[in-house]
Amino acid sequence: MVVFAQPYRGRAIPFHFGIYSESTLNKGVTSRNLEWRELVWEIKELVDETPLVFDREFSAQKWLKALEEAECKWAVRLNAKSGVKFFDEEGEEVPLLLEKGEKRNLRGVYYRGETKVNVASVWRKGCREPLWVMGNLPPDELVEVYEERMKIEQTFKDSKSLLDLEKVMSKKRGQLEIVLALVLLAYGLGLMIGEAARDEAYGGDDDDTAQEAEKKGAPHREG
Repeated sequence: MVVFAQPYRGRAIPFHFGIYSESTLNKGVTSRNLEWRELVWEIKELVDETPLVFDREFSAQKWLKALEEAECKWAVRLNAKSGVKFFDEEGEEVPLLLEKGEKRNLRGVYYRGETKVNVASVWRKGCREPLWVMGNLPPDELVEVYEERMKIEQTFKDSKSLLDLEKVMSKKRGQLEIVLALVLLAYGLGLMIGEAARDEAYGGDDDDTAQEAEKKGAPHREG
């Protein structure tokens, strides 16, 4: 299951999903690619020029190729410890090196020697390791766009723990899609209703609180 969601007040609102299984993948050698391509084109129609942001699991070359074919704007976090390599126009390897407190941007390098991307990295104070992000966005936008995705993590945790999403037992694909759609819709509606109720009870919203905290120089915690 691949879920797409929009960051919203420290959580996220799911707006589309796609599923595929061993049975669909076993239909042919290229069936996974066909599933990915169909899903990506559906998302492109929904989001148009809005960037799509993915974690490290979505760094497969064929997935990136599907995004490029659909002319999507995208950013993917890198697992620099996995030995991933980048090369310049001359075929020379570009090492991923960074010191604590530093930032680095790479423009027009080739991921695994095949996909042309931009790369951005930052090693923030208090973090054990740097954040590396690649994509087809300008390098100075990649880290900022990726960090918006951090708000989505809690949504999936809530969906699995509070709504038992990981225990759906539907045996037919059509039934499974209906159940998943209802669960994600219920979560999205519940989130918006809950936030509206909180605004009514306490006044303002998280965004207002964040802005006030920034003006006063106070830390603000999302979630």
